[in-house]
Amino acid sequence: MKNIIKKLLGFSEQIKNRKYSFILTGYLLIIVVAISPVILVAVAGFLGECLDCNINEAGTDSCVVLGIPLGMILNPMMVAGWFALLTIPIGIIALVVWTVHCIIILIRNLKKRQNTLNN
Repeated sequence: MKNIIKKLLGFSEQIKNRKYSFILTGYLLIIVVAISPVILVAVAGFLGECLDCNINEAGTDSCVVLGIPLGMILNPMMVAGWFALLTIPIGIIALVVWTVHCIIILIRNLKKRQNTLNN
């Protein structure tokens, strides 16, 4: 299953060593957390359109599906988009810090490898 996912992502031959797979995991985690409010807004907007509900920051209709009022769930999801003003800049900073961290780790490992080859 992991091989299929790696091939779909295009990392089949590049990530052979499990030691460096944390780098990709870190990048994916930072990106998902940074854009999660945008994903929530997209899901709320899509569901609101499909269910023919009026959803905005001021409130929502009584969007009832199968006896379940979904307006009280979709409204906070729509308002959560404003949280992206905070998460996206923090995500960009985290990506820069993570990149510097990964470069330092790679340089240390290259120095260790070079020392073992010289000895």
